[in-house]
Amino acid sequence: MMIGKKEINGRYYIHSYLNSSPRQRNVYIEFMVDSSQRYTTISKSDAEKNNVDLQTLQIAKAMFEVRNEKVDAYVIPNCVINIPNQSGRPNYSITLPRVHVPFSKISTSSLEPDFSRLGLDFLEKFSIEFHTIGEVDRDQIMILQDKKSSQ
Repeated sequence: MMIGKKEINGRYYIHSYLNSSPRQRNVYIEFMVDSSQRYTTISKSDAEKNNVDLQTLQIAKAMFEVRNEKVDAYVIPNCVINIPNQSGRPNYSITLPRVHVPFSKISTSSLEPDFSRLGLDFLEKFSIEFHTIGEVDRDQIMILQDKKSSQ
């Protein structure tokens, strides 16, 4: 089971790292859960902080479209995303056939930061429930349960 906490902006985030992440320096990726995104993406800045050598990766042309402009992306093949438990030890390791690192920001809002996003290719592996942990709607958590273990 994984837990994503709802932040003040109304979105849910999951703390994770890649196999290449320098965890000894406490470098992680804060993935935004994005059910409107088909593929999982890692922002260019998160990829660089997590020791992804972009120059060695293949390029997917016109992978995304933002404001009627095509955006190319680097492709990380067989990308392992590790989700730690509360103590920081790996709880889940999910291997995706490909994860994309867009050349530029793919948010439609110019004011929004460049988030790394967990897309449907990741989310489809889980059943998802939402729970309120306090008396206020903003204190919600998202629980992702591995479909294999919940059957």
